[in-house]
Amino acid sequence: HLGHLLTPHNGNRIESLLATGMEIAIDNAAFSNWSEDAFVALLTRLRSHVLAHRYRFAWCAAPDVVGDSRMTLRRFWRWAGVIGWAGLPIAFVAQDGCEPICGVPWGEIRCLFIGGSTDWKLGPEAAELIREAKRRGKWVHVGRVNSMQRIGHFDALGADSIDGTQFSMFPDRYIPRYLERLERRQRGIFEVVV
Repeated sequence: HLGHLLTPHNGNRIESLLATGMEIAIDNAAFSNWSEDAFVALLTRLRSHVLAHRYRFAWCAAPDVVGDSRMTLRRFWRWAGVIGWAGLPIAFVAQDGCEPICGVPWGEIRCLFIGGSTDWKLGPEAAELIREAKRRGKWVHVGRVNSMQRIGHFDALGADSIDGTQFSMFPDRYIPRYLERLERRQRGIFEVVV
């Protein structure tokens, strides 16, 4: 039920992550610490590993603009080719105001990543996007999920994976606790990505 979430600034060695046997997803750090140079450097480092271990990389979140769906879509088209050059499947990060039909480049992505403000993420628009993604056979990942209530909410909507700061900052404390709770409530496959 676990995987790795690699960001441009977390300093993990790719070889160490690959040695665990777990899947690896790549976030762009737009929410907390966006740097174009750091993102390009990470993609460049990953490229040779992706070619040798393609099946191990779940998705790479295209750079987004927090809370702004229109700017996120513009930024997506700028970066999709760069992520493709690295050989990574692309995740589109949905933000506040994202529309399910014309706001998501469905044909270009493997994963819909639910970002956005907390109110939007927990609201009906994000739920509609998740349902549309599942209807289209896309992976759904939700960022900033740090409570059992949120895990339950997104599990019920069909999300495939989540991340949350507490899991990466305090893994020994929170991962076992949440995995135990998930085991009790789990109806299908639901992964916690750290």
